[in-house]
Parts: sequence; C-alpha cells; structure tokens
Amino acid sequence: MDEVAKGGHTEREFRQIIARAKAINPELPIWVPCYPPNELEKPYDFEIDAIIFSFYDTKVLQDHEKLLDQALNKFPGKPLMGSLYLNAGSEGRWLSEQEFKELTAFFIENVNRGKLCGIRIFRVASLHERPEYAAWAKSALAKLTRT
Repeated sequence: MDEVAKGGHTEREFRQIIARAKAINPELPIWVPCYPPNELEKPYDFEIDAIIFSFYDTKVLQDHEKLLDQALNKFPGKPLMGSLYLNAGSEGRWLSEQEFKELTAFFIENVNRGKLCGIRIFRVASLHERPEYAAWAKSALAKLTRT
C-alpha cells in the first residue's frame, strides 16, 4: 500500500490499528483504499472487509473499465465502493465536467449492475467551492436504480 511507501504507517502499525479496532468492535468493517493502477499490483494481506476503489490519478481515468475488472478479480467477494476525487492527481486539478460526468456515470452503472456497492465523492465539502459539481452529481445520482 502506498501509505507505507510514502513514510506513513508501517505494515506493523497498520496491523496494530486493525487489531485494536477489531478488539473494541469485532463487527466493525475495515474499509481499505485502493488507488489503481499501482495498488492493484501490490499485496493486500491485511484483514480487510471492503475496498474503496479510488480514482485519484487523472492519468488513468480513461482506463476505468479495465481497472474495475482487475479490482474485482483481485478482491473476489469483497464489496467495492467507487470513489472519485473532485480535485485530483499529482497536478492537483479539478476534474473536468466531462471527466466527472463520465466517471460518475460509470460508477452508477456498476452500482446498478451490482458490481459496486456504492459511490464516494471526495471531498464533498469542496462542493461549496464549486457548486456546479453538486448539480452534476444530483443529476447523475438520479439514475441510481439499486437501493
């Protein structure tokens, strides 16, 4: 996981955090982010219950179909939640209207198909700064058919 590589928590610390959380509440699901494509190639040997399938790298947005298939194969039986970042990538730019609508439509289509368990828009607080994204999200989310 990239958190370890970037000088964040060590694998040992992650295991301790998970163990403590499970000791307090054994039913607490552990959701772990996966940032494709790099993290689809790395082992996920922690006790995890679900995956937050996050598109942060704007350079791979066009590969979302292929990357979702890889994630479904890598994490069989684990719920996957689609996640998009409004302000993303190493260049720290806002998604274009086309990128936002395309990725949101892709996630909604796959929630409706049962491949994804939900959608996360990160950071929702940013919608105050750019309200057009809220309008686009509202329009897109109206197409959800699964509850």
